[in-house]
Amino acid sequence: MVAPFRNLTQRPSDDWIGTGIVATVSSDLQNAGFVVLAQRSVTDALATNGGSGNGSSREPGGLETLRALGVTWLVNGTFQRLGDGLRITARLVDVETGVVRRSAKVDASVPDLFAAQDRVVAALTVDLPTLGGNDMARP
Repeated sequence: MVAPFRNLTQRPSDDWIGTGIVATVSSDLQNAGFVVLAQRSVTDALATNGGSGNGSSREPGGLETLRALGVTWLVNGTFQRLGDGLRITARLVDVETGVVRRSAKVDASVPDLFAAQDRVVAALTVDLPTLGGNDMARP
């Protein structure tokens, strides 16, 4: 499951950046053969169980709800924009344990956003099948 990426600069005009990151990460994971749950379904389930719906492992009921939905891995993160500069941070969380298994930080400029998104996906998924043993083979 790929959760919304939080806009740390809190400028609503930049929210599209987080939406694009989620779409790219979800698409790339699907293309790699992973099953990605519809974000809306998971967001609604999390919100129903007392969370904000952003898939945070720190929210009450967040990981329990994700486990109940059969989610094995959660990708979440943040982004910040300062002028033309952009920083994206992402985490790959093992839903069973709540442990962050991999993280990535990518600095880029807004015109290079597409390349930055690709670098985030590459950093999170390098050698992914070896990360969790047989768990990674199951969709």
